[in-house]
Amino acid sequence: MTTLTKILLRPAVEPGAHPIDTTRYLVSTPPIDLFLGAVCNWIDNRVPGATVYGRPRFGKTRAIKFLTLMLVEKFGPHLPVITLSCLNYTKPREGVFFEDLLRAAGHTLCDRGTAAAKRHRLNEFLVEKIERSGQDRLILFLDEAQRLHEQHYNWLIDLHNELDGRNQVLIVILVGQEQLLHQFSAFQKTAKTQIIGRFMVHQLRFPGIASEKDMRFCLANYDVDSEYPPGSGFSFTRYYFPAAFESGLRLENYAPMAWQAFREVREEFLLPIKREIPMQYLCRTVECILREFGTLEDLPTQLTPAQWKDAIKKSGYTDSERYVVESEKHER
Repeated sequence: MTTLTKILLRPAVEPGAHPIDTTRYLVSTPPIDLFLGAVCNWIDNRVPGATVYGRPRFGKTRAIKFLTLMLVEKFGPHLPVITLSCLNYTKPREGVFFEDLLRAAGHTLCDRGTAAAKRHRLNEFLVEKIERSGQDRLILFLDEAQRLHEQHYNWLIDLHNELDGRNQVLIVILVGQEQLLHQFSAFQKTAKTQIIGRFMVHQLRFPGIASEKDMRFCLANYDVDSEYPPGSGFSFTRYYFPAAFESGLRLENYAPMAWQAFREVREEFLLPIKREIPMQYLCRTVECILREFGTLEDLPTQLTPAQWKDAIKKSGYTDSERYVVESEKHER
């Protein structure tokens, strides 16, 4: 078998099944590391709640999924973690809220009975869940938390008090858009100190990709800290650029070019130059680079600034940013 043949032998993957095609994968980023450090500190100190806010498409929802895996590694495999994506209800309804929580917690009878019955069922289920874990705490991530109403917070306080009465700790992490800060201000003005004290004293801004260093960190994940199929030894970069990878191609080394490409695209579309890049559009850009410019050819592939800019435009980044700029104008 020739050296070239060895290089080109890569794992067989069904068309459309690679994580780059499905976009179902998790990579670490500097904002996620910041988020993880804060949550670990909150858990260690058993704070009742905290708020994490950031712009849409910065990767908060995927960060929660990543953190769920990392928290188990740090605090043990039995740490109870529940994630609920809050729905946009016009009016808060007790039965609906506790049904949503029961479903998120994995209860099979989430839609049975009155609101009071659902509340009682949730309390007992969480108590049992915590007791089985061998720990005395439960982590509840509420994603899209800007959709919560004041009454939802009161019900969460009741739930916290119920568990506290049984010597168990409920830690609620509110994750959502920057409207959470508006809610915080509104609660301050109306002296809702109990809500603020439970859930909003501890705050963390979830940033986007803010520097070339951040860009390099993210791109390196595609070179090293990714693998598909599992156990194959093929990172995402190696799978799409097998020959070039053997010759030393690494996306990490393109961080300066990619960072400059984003800047030039912003200039071309008359967008503010100093703006953090949403993780979603960096991922879509890299996926486009891998799918469209990956090659099985013998000669090493060198990516160009034009290719990076083409991938950025195809990611939907410019349309999204123009929408953000227009929205900010209307808010002023």
